Amino acid sequence: MLELDYSLLLGTQGSTVVAIIGIVCLMSLISGLVLWWPRLRTLKKSLALRWRHGNARHVYDLHVLPGVYGAVFLLLLTITGVVLARPDWVAPVLSGVSSLHASPPLRSTLVPGATRITADVAHAIAQREFPEGQLRWLETPDSPEGVYFVRLEQPGEPGRRFPITRVWIDQYSGEVLHSYNPLAASGADTFMAWQHPLHSGEAFGAVGRLLAFLSGLLPTLLLATGFLRWQQKRRARA
Repeated sequence: MLELDYSLLLGTQGSTVVAIIGIVCLMSLISGLVLWWPRLRTLKKSLALRWRHGNARHVYDLHVLPGVYGAVFLLLLTITGVVLARPDWVAPVLSGVSSLHASPPLRSTLVPGATRITADVAHAIAQREFPEGQLRWLETPDSPEGVYFVRLEQPGEPGRRFPITRVWIDQYSGEVLHSYNPLAASGADTFMAWQHPLHSGEAFGAVGRLLAFLSGLLPTLLLATGFLRWQQKRRARA
């Protein structure tokens, strides 16, 4: 499901498609807000929750009011979705502000006759690096030169499901090859760390996740009511 969400199961090309769709949605949202934006003296009336008589008015109200009230969440979901799909597009901009962490290519030192340490040992080594961290992910080496990759959550991180306290460990010697502490990160890294919690709503707890879920359904409503409104206008012109 994650691969479908991020890349449509098509790898890097799929991520590019997802990002482009996000940009198109962003343009559609902004243009919709511009078309709707009322004069200041009628703003309060335009924001009033109402259910007027007549089929055309029903469709219009179903299109406009959820779109306007959900615009903040949709804009947030769309922007963070584009960044998550293609972080390399925003990396040059962020790098101009502050440094971005980049994990170096890491390999275990292959020693003849050496045996791989267990996952429990790898976890214990990572735990010594970050004593307050709680284990969230542990990836085993995928080749004789692969490494253990351990992801922990420290208090104060923006996300619990996908924290970014990370440790890379040699699968034979148990040496810590590299580690990353998001609590001592640069401004650019902190910005990137907030993208997934904001995108999923996790940053705002259970209420935020519920709002993210409802916002994810909203584009279908906007598309359907927008199409119906377009048909109504065509019939009216005819």
